[in-house]
Amino acid sequence: MGQQQLLLIALGVIIIGVAVMVGIQIFNANSIEQKRELLISECMNLATLAQKYYNTPAELGGGGRNFSKWEINHLLTKSANGDFEFAVEPAADQVVINAKGNVDVASGKLVEVNVTVYSDSLQINIVH
Repeated sequence: MGQQQLLLIALGVIIIGVAVMVGIQIFNANSIEQKRELLISECMNLATLAQKYYNTPAELGGGGRNFSKWEINHLLTKSANGDFEFAVEPAADQVVINAKGNVDVASGKLVEVNVTVYSDSLQINIVH
């Protein structure tokens, strides 16, 4: 009977170990997805600012249907969720906002999202 009890204890320890490992994996996957969604949300806020600039007449301090002089306020280039960069395309009809998070997806690759902003729409591209 003592051997059965030891076997059951060993089996219980193995099952608990597997359950803990699965729990850690689920937590990590959820953490990465949450960070990605936060970056997308912040990029969409920046995209709204870019579209507002584009649609505001030049006389009122806007772009006058052009993105060429739009810039992100330096206070908005870094947040608790990651770093943000932007590039205005040469034709000045779109802006690409690149966001890199601070959560490691795999082997040194950080969560990364690109948002392309057009005058009336935007496109979200998940890099990592």
